[in-house]
Amino acid sequence: MQNTLVDSPFGTFEIKRRPARHHPSLQAWDAADRRMLAEVEHAGEVPSQLLVNDAFGALSVPLAGKNIINWGDSAVSALAIAENLARNQLPQAPFATSLDDVPVAQRVLFKIPESARLFAWQLAQLNKALPVGTPIILAGMQKYIANAHEATMADYLADLTPQLTKQRARLWLARSGTETSIKNSKPYLMPVSNQQDISVHQHPGVFAEAKLDIGTRVMLQYLPTIEPGEQVCDLCCGAGNLAAAWLAMHPEAQVTLTDASAIAMHCSVNTMEANFPDANVTLHHTDGLANIEQKFDLILCNPPFHQHGAVTTDLAWHLFKQAAKQLNRGGRFVVVANRHLNYHQILKRLFKRVKTISKDPKFVVMVCQN
Repeated sequence: MQNTLVDSPFGTFEIKRRPARHHPSLQAWDAADRRMLAEVEHAGEVPSQLLVNDAFGALSVPLAGKNIINWGDSAVSALAIAENLARNQLPQAPFATSLDDVPVAQRVLFKIPESARLFAWQLAQLNKALPVGTPIILAGMQKYIANAHEATMADYLADLTPQLTKQRARLWLARSGTETSIKNSKPYLMPVSNQQDISVHQHPGVFAEAKLDIGTRVMLQYLPTIEPGEQVCDLCCGAGNLAAAWLAMHPEAQVTLTDASAIAMHCSVNTMEANFPDANVTLHHTDGLANIEQKFDLILCNPPFHQHGAVTTDLAWHLFKQAAKQLNRGGRFVVVANRHLNYHQILKRLFKRVKTISKDPKFVVMVCQN
């Protein structure tokens, strides 16, 4: 049975993950959220608070009505927070994406992301926007905090004071500093069959930031064998690798790119503009195919299997269900994944025909049809 009730110094609330279907062991909060809330109660109220990287609302819900503003990257998080506030009959809170200006507040509550590069970029943006000396409370689970995270805090924050680790959750008290420089990600070249290399634009925190990931590399080998379609979607597009590769082979295609990450969408925009400025391209920052009414002849997907640190197939199930509903008659869903994830078992429950076309020992490419 899934536990959806969380006790906090501000009351007991029902908070659920998104997608709703997930492993019973996964909760919408962790011990770091609890420590953060306890510290907020101890520190007392302030006129406004900026919440950074609240995953599902574990901070937003207990602090609702206390002049909170969210700043984060994920469309899934934005939807989950809104759903959980409504579930508890609480007022909605503004949500600014990573690409929006950082909202100014009197205190920052910062859940530390798994990516140390994204962490550094976010701290640099905070230092640019906030008055020097703004109080910041940072928290994260021990298993996701690396030496690079601690070095980043030392570089960007002032008066950094670590607290005792409790229940494997770590907490730091600090103030915003003056350091605003960041090492920008450089575009890399992606080879495409019989075509000139494509310049893929990157950003700190985007999946496979430094180079082409192995799953996409395997998918690229088999794209020339896929029957063309007029309406094509790159689902979970990241920096736009699969969409770019498809346009290199089929420049007349109408291509839709979608990703939950605002930063990923920014990279996709840059990748498209640099390589295919005249292509018929549409981009959506959303949860998979949520709020997209269009149907497709072909959907390409290299799905994530991590969500806020947890290894899970729940995201894949959610995305595969969306894809099955939004294919045109005779349309194809082409997905690449690690073999050990056994996605073919899920896909066979959603599609009438699932065919494996790859021979790679670690990654599998499957073509699915109804």
